[in-house]
Amino acid sequence: MFEKFTKAARTAVISAVEEAERRDDPEVTPDHLLRALARDRQGLAGRLIGKAGVTPAELTPGAEGEAGDAAARAGLTGEEIDALRSVGIDADEIVRRVEGSFGEGALAEAPPSPRRGRRFFGQHKPFTKGAKRALENTLREAKALRHNYLGTEHILLALLSPHVDCAGTEVLIRHGLTYEEARRRMLEELLSA
Repeated sequence: MFEKFTKAARTAVISAVEEAERRDDPEVTPDHLLRALARDRQGLAGRLIGKAGVTPAELTPGAEGEAGDAAARAGLTGEEIDALRSVGIDADEIVRRVEGSFGEGALAEAPPSPRRGRRFFGQHKPFTKGAKRALENTLREAKALRHNYLGTEHILLALLSPHVDCAGTEVLIRHGLTYEEARRRMLEELLSA
């Protein structure tokens, strides 16, 4: 099935896995997939999310502005962020100040060498049942539209469907991007292209 994914859709799935690893989350969730779609404003799903006025930071659990995103960029895990908060330290504010002085990504780890960064079968974070269901429903969405490819727009529709539990979709819905509205806007975009 992965071979039917467009380059942008494959990149989104890989980005979701990388986010789970960066945040030291035990599994890849539907919310990781949604944030990956939102970060790619070149893909149709990212454009639809952007036009709805939603930023990737708003899709981060417990996010206010870029809260959570900044600390994740610095390589802090959710546990570390919670530990710092428990003693009154706002990790996100510290990261923002350091990045303000030294540039974005100043606290990020160096990128892995090409050899170390390679993935071999079975060596990635596992997907939750919800994330697997979203990817399976991506195929159903494409088939329902009679598309012979799986794009970011199909992943977005799958995440917005009632069959997938994705906390971030509540943010989209509050901004008016429901399943029906996303499908309508997606079809308009595809027809105008």
